[in-house]
Amino acid sequence: GCIFLINLGLPRLLHPLLAYSPRRQLAFQWVGLPFLYILVVAAFFYVIPAIAVYGENILGAVKRSLLVFLRNPVTSFIMAAAVLVVPITISNLANSPETIVEKFRPELVYWLLLAGLVADLVANFLWMGLSVRFLVDQEE
Repeated sequence: GCIFLINLGLPRLLHPLLAYSPRRQLAFQWVGLPFLYILVVAAFFYVIPAIAVYGENILGAVKRSLLVFLRNPVTSFIMAAAVLVVPITISNLANSPETIVEKFRPELVYWLLLAGLVADLVANFLWMGLSVRFLVDQEE
């Protein structure tokens, strides 16, 4: 939900600043949005593991995740960044298939999409492993 609001609202809000500057648009796409995505994911990084490991309901899991994030913001942000950096990079690269087809080979789009799927699989494995281990270590 939060990422959806960021995707819809922030570009509209910053439109006057980004409208006629390709450099600002690239900076927003490659730095600004990924930073916000990672920040949101870091805040809710522990929700699914809290449900799976502790059997909490969604509200309890969100509360636990936010409390862990507030106690360890840098660690949570670094873990979320480690998990998301490759999928975000591949997503940004695959975001302009017309450029890839014009400047490179059309088959590259297929390989980028396939690489994105593999990166998402690895990212989800790391996400669950890191967050469950961190939650368990918090209890000890």
